[in-house]
Amino acid sequence: MFEQVELLTLTGGIGVLVFVFWNKVILPLLPNHVLLLIAYSCFLLAWFFTVLEAFVLPELSNLAEHALYAVGSILLCKWCYLSLSSIGNNCD
Repeated sequence: MFEQVELLTLTGGIGVLVFVFWNKVILPLLPNHVLLLIAYSCFLLAWFFTVLEAFVLPELSNLAEHALYAVGSILLCKWCYLSLSSIGNNCD
C-alpha cells in the first residue's frame, strides 16, 4: 500500500509540469533551461516509481526511483553550477 503523501507529491509534480508547459515561452529565459527540465523530469519519474512500487515489481521500482533521484540530483547540481558561473561571468 502506498502512502497518500506519495500520490499527493506526484500530483503536485504533474501540476508543476503542466504549469511549465503552459508557460513554455518563459522557460528559455532561464540559463540552461533544458538541463533543468531534464533534472525535473528525473524527479517526476522518481515520484511516479514511488507510487508504482506499491503495485508492480517493488524491488525494481525502488531501484529505478533511487537511481532517478541520484541522476536528477547530479543534473540539478550541474545546472546550479553552470547557471551561477554564467551569472558570475556576466558581472565583469
